[in-house]
Amino acid sequence: MLDSLENMLNTQKLTPAEQLNLYQELSSEYLYVQIEKAYSYAKKSIDLAHAMKNENQEARGYSLIGNVYLGKGDYPQALEYYLKALPIYEKFGNMQSVGILFHNIGVIYQFLLNWEQAYKYFLMEEKIVREIGDNEGLAAVLVSLSDLQLRKEEYDMALGNALQAVNLFRKLNNMYGEAMALLTVAKCYYVMDNNDSALEYAQKGLLLSETLQYRALIAKSYTILI
Repeated sequence: MLDSLENMLNTQKLTPAEQLNLYQELSSEYLYVQIEKAYSYAKKSIDLAHAMKNENQEARGYSLIGNVYLGKGDYPQALEYYLKALPIYEKFGNMQSVGILFHNIGVIYQFLLNWEQAYKYFLMEEKIVREIGDNEGLAAVLVSLSDLQLRKEEYDMALGNALQAVNLFRKLNNMYGEAMALLTVAKCYYVMDNNDSALEYAQKGLLLSETLQYRALIAKSYTILI
């Protein structure tokens, strides 16, 4: 995939728009392979988008650099670039991208142990994904909210959101998401001292995790079962 994209970039005559799309695609593809190359292509995409006076695509470049810094664990820098992109997306009404940024910012605040700010951004994301009908995004943010509601001792809300996420992921045939949500339900029941239900949902999550061979979720299942 990467070789073919690089070859296309270096051998084909591309329009500026095509070149810009390739820079962004290469940045995304390199993110978990060669993170410095991901940064380089994101920066090139920003420079080209700026020259083209394409603000929306410039914001996409800022988001990509934010992803790079998030991947490197440099949370202040990631936050800086996400917040550069955010007002541009809002200006152009690109609400799906706004929702994604709210999620990423919420994740950053979780890493920084700032639960209040994380909760605030996840709530803003929930509002957007409901408005635009993004059920995949809704299911994911409901799991995030459920985890934080457990911390806030809002157990009924946490359980309700986790159960809703299970149903959404199941309808979307997203088995990884469903397994993650099942384990969140199990954690809710465990905290609420309903051990029978906690065991039931942890076993369901474990079965699905083993079927999909997701080692991290398998480990999480056993943690709850123990």
